[in-house]
Amino acid sequence: MKINIYKYKNVIKPLFWLTSFFNDNKVILVCKGYGEDWDYYTGLYWQEDKNINFKEYDDFQLWLNF
Repeated sequence: MKINIYKYKNVIKPLFWLTSFFNDNKVILVCKGYGEDWDYYTGLYWQEDKNINFKEYDDFQLWLNF
């Protein structure tokens, strides 16, 4: 299931932190255009990307696989 969260910018950072407690195969936050990959979604990982500036990107999705 894919959930668009681009409208809820104030929820992204806490949600991003919460995803660090789940397996990547189950819950992942993705961002379109991150890492110079403008056409595709890139998975964000708390340990690597916790300093991302969320205001620079417009399209975030939460991917759930249960």
